[in-house]
Amino acid sequence: MKPVILLIPVAASAVFAADLITPGDPALAIDRDLAALINSDYPSNDSAASAIDRRTDTKYANTGGLYSGIIVTPAAGSSTVRSFVITTASDVPDRDPASWELYGTNDVVSSTDNSRGDAENWTLIESGTLDLPAARLTAGAAVAVTNETAYTSYRILFPTLRNAAAGILQFAEIQLYSTPNGSGAPVLSQNDAALAINLPALDSRSPDAEQVQNVLDSDPATKYLNFGKINTGFIVTPAAGATVAQSLIVTTANDAV
Repeated sequence: MKPVILLIPVAASAVFAADLITPGDPALAIDRDLAALINSDYPSNDSAASAIDRRTDTKYANTGGLYSGIIVTPAAGSSTVRSFVITTASDVPDRDPASWELYGTNDVVSSTDNSRGDAENWTLIESGTLDLPAARLTAGAAVAVTNETAYTSYRILFPTLRNAAAGILQFAEIQLYSTPNGSGAPVLSQNDAALAINLPALDSRSPDAEQVQNVLDSDPATKYLNFGKINTGFIVTPAAGATVAQSLIVTTANDAV
């Protein structure tokens, strides 16, 4: 995408080009296709319940990949989670989660299986990176969480994978603990409610040299590129103030059609 020139009629019998947006006007890159990205699903034997069944011969696998996760509601009631432990699945290390976000809520969970998992009011407790063992069916180190608040349900999202191209999130087990080192009685039991979810983030990203400001710089040698692809664009606020735009011109970039 290149400089956008808006055309407005200045006389009843003719139309002349007039720049309504100029270099330096505030511009924001956007991506609006979040809903279309929701893709939570799993093979029939690899549901979220398999993540808390205390069996390493089963696994939870979500084909939504990035930003997939799980909502758990301990039947025992509210708990204060201060650590968790993840056990790797039986195969494909590239599918291991590589980062995490832990949320808590005291709302009654109304989200459904294979949904976004955002029907409740969630509080972000903490987030971080993961370095799970390459060995299969192996428990990782306990991940400490700074938390002194009790919640009735927890949501754990995994924004990244060991290899993003793997396209599937998987692990054999996850267990929550009220101690900071993964010791003591576990919070989750085999029969607790567990939901598979996928809550992707907006994917509006651009290379450093191809930011949205290039679309306004009147230089055909530069371009705006957005990795969000479909349903991306930009918002521009003309410094000149309110205008009536009635047409536009888009100049193509220098490469791929």
